[in-house]
Amino acid sequence: MITLIAIFVFSQDSMPNASPSQVAARVNKLLTISQKYNNKFRSTSLQTTNSSLVAVLTTADASMGEALQATGINYKEKQKDILALDPSEKLEKKLDEALLNTQLDITYAHEMNVQITDTINMMKKVYKSTKSKKMREWLVKTAGDLENIQKQINQIIKAD
Repeated sequence: MITLIAIFVFSQDSMPNASPSQVAARVNKLLTISQKYNNKFRSTSLQTTNSSLVAVLTTADASMGEALQATGINYKEKQKDILALDPSEKLEKKLDEALLNTQLDITYAHEMNVQITDTINMMKKVYKSTKSKKMREWLVKTAGDLENIQKQINQIIKAD
């Protein structure tokens, strides 16, 4: 319980201004990370959950351009700038170190739990601030899918 409170408090502090572009950058970052580590887990349950996460994020990434366009952001033109808002290098470095120390599964599960919590909270903030129906629909679907993945990750963390 304390862990969840801490995650919530920290995630609130890390996103002072959630914007559609920041959400797009985060989705792309999570997709990059989940694909990179997809075949490196020891746990079959984490492997299965991560494969589901890759599928959710791939779908979200594919439909994100339309949602962004509806808010006046041309994702194709601005993609490089958008992706620079939330680079994956720092998290990749931490996960690479965990892989070398045979701690990838638990480190990845905890890190992705925090990242997903943060992402869902960003999505909620953007939902409240946007008037775009298309963006709101995308946010609701993607956040719901991420919440389902997060439940699976929490089960893996509890089992460990």
